[in-house]
Amino acid sequence: MVALPYKAKQYGWFALKVCILAVAFYFILQKLLVTEGALVQEVFRALSWERGLSVASFFFLAGLNWYLEILKWKVLASTIKKITFWDALRQSLAALTVSLATPQRLGDYAAKALFYEPHCRKRILLLNFFHQGSQMAITLIMGLLGLVLSKPLLNWSIAPSKFFGWAVVLLFLGVLFVKFQNKQLLLKGLTIRKILNHAAKIPLKRRWRIAILSLLRYLVFSTLFYLLLRFFGAENTIWEVYPLLMLLYLLVSMIPVFLVADVIVRGSVAVWLFSFIGLNELTVLSTVLVMWLLNFMLPALWGSFYVIKWQPK
Repeated sequence: MVALPYKAKQYGWFALKVCILAVAFYFILQKLLVTEGALVQEVFRALSWERGLSVASFFFLAGLNWYLEILKWKVLASTIKKITFWDALRQSLAALTVSLATPQRLGDYAAKALFYEPHCRKRILLLNFFHQGSQMAITLIMGLLGLVLSKPLLNWSIAPSKFFGWAVVLLFLGVLFVKFQNKQLLLKGLTIRKILNHAAKIPLKRRWRIAILSLLRYLVFSTLFYLLLRFFGAENTIWEVYPLLMLLYLLVSMIPVFLVADVIVRGSVAVWLFSFIGLNELTVLSTVLVMWLLNFMLPALWGSFYVIKWQPK
């Protein structure tokens, strides 16, 4: 194998950074420019000095959301190599920027792994699967609870034949899981069984800590969503909104989309769900847009600074 000169490597990494940032900023600008004018006007109309305290609370909750996410990564990554909170922040935000143009945030896995030495990267990937999976597990549990609680609102029912059909589907998925648990995934040697085995090696106390942080993060961003709905004019009670909100996060988490298209998918599903309680479409879409701006666009812009400074191990 021919070794590349040091200067060639440096220019190569610089070109890669420029490409990553160009793609990220292209998607962000495209999302903001193609958004309907009425929606943008509604967001700016709602912002005023008189409501400054509410706006400040939104930024606080969005910051708390990312604080919990970064703390989760610090706790997990420290099982391999001790890192500071600021190391975890740099890795998480840079990974978010890289993942903008990838479906289901797959770019997050590669970006975080590249912050570590080559012999650590496979274990970092396994930890990141657990990191993302813990949040998905909370979303699934809360979503199923939302499905039950939303029954009076959606007036849905399951006939015995449909219940049997769902049981067959779940059984089929269980069989697939057993059959393919030792099959290689995206990378050589990476299997579902290895991910589970590696997760089992994480100390129980630390696993519980990750679960609690995942639950707290879920409560923070769902509360932010509810408060934004109220900010944009919704008058529904929390007991009406929360079951549908839990169902919303369950549904959108199952749809494989690019992170930058997340606002479109989430907005479409949210409009449909919240129509059952009479929420105005503009109110729902304004809330979804601001959630995207606070939780994805602003952190991604911050993360671009770390992408520029990033030097792979």
